[in-house]
Amino acid sequence: MSRLVDDERGQTVLDYAIGVGIFLVAVTFVVATIPGMFAPFVGAGDAQIADRVATSLSTERLGAPDDPYLLERDCTVAFFEQLDGGADVPADCRFDSSATTLQEMFALDSGQALQVRIEKSGGGAAVVDGVTLSAGGGPPDSVSVTTARRTVAIDGTTYWLEVRAW
Repeated sequence: MSRLVDDERGQTVLDYAIGVGIFLVAVTFVVATIPGMFAPFVGAGDAQIADRVATSLSTERLGAPDDPYLLERDCTVAFFEQLDGGADVPADCRFDSSATTLQEMFALDSGQALQVRIEKSGGGAAVVDGVTLSAGGGPPDSVSVTTARRTVAIDGTTYWLEVRAW
């Protein structure tokens, strides 16, 4: 009995095509899902920075640590005046009186941008003793901005403390 050479093949063209197809589907799946696995960490630093700055301002630096979210009027006004070029800071205030930028104030990298505002309940920056309670420029339209907000009070009036980081 004579045998054909083709009868002894262990792999056919169809088996090879199915194997290559499964391999390509697996590679495509891996390439498509790996960037999504790291997506929660992109920009996470901005959220942490905004939250840290908002908490620090509302519980320590602009008020007394034993009375969180109740800001001292004189220190709050002095904080925003100092960042706007003013120099008179009361001795009992708990923020760096030598810092002239938000990055220096909170020991941030020069590439990290912030905006700090105390807003009225109806919107817009609050004005106390003739000082607009806003520091830092607005973000450009082309970046993602992370916002942290805290409810604070100054002399019995409720405001929003908003920190935006990008």
